Amino acid sequence: MASRTRPARTRWVGLALAVALVGTALMLAGSAPASASGESPAPTASGATPTGGGRNRHADNSFRGHGFIRDERGYRTVDARDAALTAPLGRNDQGQVVGAYVDERDRFHGFVQQERSRRLRTVDVPGARGTVASKINDGGDIVGFYTGSSGTPAFQAEHGFLYDGRHFRRIDVPGATATRPYGINDRGDITGEYVDRNGTSRGFVRAPDGDVTNFAVPRAEATLPSDIDDQGRVVGTYYDLETQLVHGFLRATDGTVTDIDMDGASYLTSAQGINDQGQIAGYYFDSANVAHGFVREADGAMNRVDVPNQPGDTSVYDIDDRGRLAGQYGVHRYSYHRDARGDVEAVDAPGVVSETRLESINNDGDVVGTVDQGTAGNLRGFRIDRRGRVIGIAVPGAAGTIATGTNDDDRIVGAFSGVRDGFSTGQDVHGYTWDEGRITRFDIPDSTATIPYGINNRDEIVGVYVDADGVTHGFARNRLGDVTTVDVDDAVATIAFDNNDRGEIVGLYVDAAGVVHGFRRGPAGDTTTIDVPAMAQTRLRGINDDGQIVIDSVDKQVRHHGWLYEDGEFTEITLPGVPTGSLAVDINDHGEIVGNVL
Repeated sequence: MASRTRPARTRWVGLALAVALVGTALMLAGSAPASASGESPAPTASGATPTGGGRNRHADNSFRGHGFIRDERGYRTVDARDAALTAPLGRNDQGQVVGAYVDERDRFHGFVQQERSRRLRTVDVPGARGTVASKINDGGDIVGFYTGSSGTPAFQAEHGFLYDGRHFRRIDVPGATATRPYGINDRGDITGEYVDRNGTSRGFVRAPDGDVTNFAVPRAEATLPSDIDDQGRVVGTYYDLETQLVHGFLRATDGTVTDIDMDGASYLTSAQGINDQGQIAGYYFDSANVAHGFVREADGAMNRVDVPNQPGDTSVYDIDDRGRLAGQYGVHRYSYHRDARGDVEAVDAPGVVSETRLESINNDGDVVGTVDQGTAGNLRGFRIDRRGRVIGIAVPGAAGTIATGTNDDDRIVGAFSGVRDGFSTGQDVHGYTWDEGRITRFDIPDSTATIPYGINNRDEIVGVYVDADGVTHGFARNRLGDVTTVDVDDAVATIAFDNNDRGEIVGLYVDAAGVVHGFRRGPAGDTTTIDVPAMAQTRLRGINDDGQIVIDSVDKQVRHHGWLYEDGEFTEITLPGVPTGSLAVDINDHGEIVGNVL
């Protein structure tokens, strides 16, 4: 049975893991040289609402992300020509902007933009397969990182660089397997992330003479510094192993660390830039998993930043001494369907403002999931059949509805909440079944929250509930309504995500140290831990009748990876043309996989 010795908030995190997956700022993929130029007028409302059916080949820029600059005159868009994604990551007091873009061949490049010409000039390390320019100081010195290995994603870059406008200088932290500089001040001090031989991300500050100081935020599984001001204060992001949450931080020159969390943030606040006045810029995710920018004043006051009249996310990556911002907007997260041959198509439900999240696929190819309609807590379930026909699912009177599982008889399970933000707080959360439009509500007896996740062809349902003591348990419920608690021995939280017709159950559990593991439970109740090697977290999300399992894992740099597990072997699921992290959530008996792109 699950332990009852941990704090209530930590116990609740087990359930929160099931409905809000940890994300990161900008996850970049491999690249090669190209040229870039271009700028758009100030942002205006654009057509982000899909039309027609819910399935489409992801072969254009309909899911692109745009860069933006905010100054005294307002907002203007910054886009590299023909780029699928443009991300301004840093700016200096002269108005020079640096960042990265993805070209039409899905290759990443660094860029610098001058204030007057506003043309983008590509900055690529010679011979590199991928380059990201992350920050620029008032002297025009640029820092960033690159990969020299063919096929290696840029967010797994091996080396850092310092570029003075004429020459590139390689930067590596001694003993590191990877070095990624993210910030530079006017004195030439550089800060960033390095990966040690255990695969853990730690922070560093490099002085102009090359002397390196390493540091890690206490309690952090990963420390990711983003910027440094002229006083030597460092801001960044860290992953708290105890709470499984992501926080921003400010590190003073004496090494004292202060957490930075935005009011209303669900699971992630990220501090990205700091100026010499002590203003800090970054972004956070709300309870509907939508990103918003923020500026934190020197007195600690927090102000939200959203690009006007734009659906999707807003993220702020830097702030200069005049308070001018650089960032990104319009990133629209979507889902994918991969057939048994490996061909991939995007799945996006009509009416989506910022996110489609798939959860399940049956053997007929019908998929179910949840859409975010752009307002915190405004979630609706849906089913899309193989022909692209869409049915919306909303429990009458509910503030939010999610659809999480389906079987071959088109019976659907999910959950609803009667209050705004109920899925992030655990308030008033209940399960339901859907059968040809008929909704039947149910709760696990004596629970304070119930979320069903999977249903097999015997109408057996698995999921998660929270008991009166605040402990998170998995459950299995048969068609007669009889319930069996599913707990991994000595776990502080257990979640059951899926079941097959053979009675096997897969899910995750959290151990006493706060580490997330995957598990498979046999029909006789025997449980086996399954962890992806070298990953910080493993979640077993789906299982078919052949015993194939799809997995969502998080590495020590807090980035998601999807996997197929079969006959004891792990095969990573990679998606062509996707520059961001992705996760796999379900697999049917034909080997078709569905998942989500972050």
